[in-house]
Amino acid sequence: MSMRALLAADAIPIGHFVFEFATPGIGQIARNAGADYLIVDMEHSGFTFETARLVVLSARAAGLPLVVRVPSNDVKDLTRVGDIGADGIMAPSVKSADEARAIVAGVKYAPDGRRGVVLAQMHDRYRVEPFAEKARRANQSNAVILLIETPEGVEAADAMAAIPGVDCLWIGHMDLSCSLGAPGEFDTPHSVAVAPDGSIWVSDRGNLRIQRFEPDGRYIDAWTHLGATQCIEFQGDELWVITHRTIGELLGWDSLGGRIMKVDPATGDVLGSLPLAGHFFHRAPSGDIWVGALNGAVVRLTTDWIDLPGEEEPAR
Repeated sequence: MSMRALLAADAIPIGHFVFEFATPGIGQIARNAGADYLIVDMEHSGFTFETARLVVLSARAAGLPLVVRVPSNDVKDLTRVGDIGADGIMAPSVKSADEARAIVAGVKYAPDGRRGVVLAQMHDRYRVEPFAEKARRANQSNAVILLIETPEGVEAADAMAAIPGVDCLWIGHMDLSCSLGAPGEFDTPHSVAVAPDGSIWVSDRGNLRIQRFEPDGRYIDAWTHLGATQCIEFQGDELWVITHRTIGELLGWDSLGGRIMKVDPATGDVLGSLPLAGHFFHRAPSGDIWVGALNGAVVRLTTDWIDLPGEEEPAR
């Protein structure tokens, strides 16, 4: 089965990354361990094209499709990986639909792309036959996997997935976390709220932001103007935010740190605020607000302060 067919099948394929041990038997070893495919990493390993070529032979002997994560998205690297016989490529850090189209064009032969042509080599198993048939077969079987590793890639994900010839979007979770300003932090949300329209709002105090997502998980945008948001909550159409006092505020940089705020969910404008740094809060049906303050106290607020300028002490 080709890599493209494997990705299109209903069953979830399980593969194995080859970073270090490119032994002649790696294909059979992976096959006997239950792997459905192999990925040879040329981006983060010391593998040369010659080494990758030998792993291609091992995978072929085991009947496993093989993908190469290319060292770059330059057309020269895409062409060489195809010519050594890989069944697909994994392209790192793809950021836009235009970049994705260029990658597909570098992998596919004309008329679907502009891949350079060399015949009777390892990729076509040294067969002598009409080029048109070889090109058709290669274009149908060679897979294109794009790594999403930046906010730009997240934004362009839908557009890239719709491009003919793109078979898979793969989340490079570690690089994506770094590019989002939260290296290796996969559990940083401090609270999650669901808006009346179904969108999902996630507060992230450590990175001074609120991220918004569609109900299906697609990224919308991030608000960074409210400071270190600890807790968010929707009460009907009203959005309530509580923030921590940050080092930035202590130095005079962030005037919103350590406050409870009512925020316009459409614009992000602060409609009212009072200085009160806390961990969590809840608005009761009566309208009163209960806050777990930083000093360990539980504070009960009335809502009279909403119409005030924003600096008076809250009622307790």
